[in-house]
Amino acid sequence: MKIVGVGAGPGMLTQEAIEAIECARVVYGSSRALAIARDYIKVEPIVLKSYDLDVEEDACILSTGDPMLSGLGKKAPRGSQVIPGISSLQLACAREMIDIADVIIIETHGKDADQAKKVLETGLRAKNVIFVVADSSFDLDDICDHFAGAGYDGDVILLEDLGYKTERIARGTVSYPPARRSPLFCILLRDIHERK
Repeated sequence: MKIVGVGAGPGMLTQEAIEAIECARVVYGSSRALAIARDYIKVEPIVLKSYDLDVEEDACILSTGDPMLSGLGKKAPRGSQVIPGISSLQLACAREMIDIADVIIIETHGKDADQAKKVLETGLRAKNVIFVVADSSFDLDDICDHFAGAGYDGDVILLEDLGYKTERIARGTVSYPPARRSPLFCILLRDIHERK
């Protein structure tokens, strides 16, 4: 089985990923992943209905972004090959000229608001740039209200639809966060500090 990263948006497939997709006898993926790679798929693709990866051994499973950044790679059975893709983390750091080595990655997928706040609190203490991998249930206003109430402030950078024509980068602060418009987004928290 191959888990192939198709990148965060169109035009971000690596040559290795393209070759794996073109040679695949069976291709699975989400609707979004299949749309990104459609020009290279030579068979009838199958929309992946669940993420348990119970598919044929020779299947090629497409994963948006990079399979090892909150993706399908962590579910790959032993013996699988993972082909990396250009992730939203790479794009966000490139857009904001931030060295990835200075970033702490926080995943809030599937976490309720209280769990997300606890995970983020740990990152805030480290004084690094924080990259938040979130899902559409992530309430940026609620999270920022919580941390503003706890005495924190700093930059909040909202990156939406990275790699698409509708890409948008909005800036704010913990006290005045930017408004989210898209369900496809990530967040950078930078220079977070306790107010004096």
